Amino acid sequence: MTVIDMEIAFNIFQEAEVQIEQMKADQMRVAGEEKRKTMVEETRQHQQRAEYQDRLARKRYDDQLAQQVIE
Repeated sequence: MTVIDMEIAFNIFQEAEVQIEQMKADQMRVAGEEKRKTMVEETRQHQQRAEYQDRLARKRYDDQLAQQVIE
C-alpha cells in the first residue's frame, strides 16, 4: 500500500466517522422532537381530563342546589 493509498483510506475513514457522528446527532434530534411531541400530547390530555373533572364537579354542585330547592 502506497502513501497515497494510505491517505485515501484515511480520508475515507475520516468521512465515515463524520457521517457516523452526524447520524448520532440526527438520532438525538429526532428523539428530542419525539419527546417534545409526547409531552405536548400528555399535557393536552391532562388539560382535557382536568376540564372534564371540573365540568362534572360543577354539574354535581348544580344538581345538589336543584335538589335543595326541591326539598
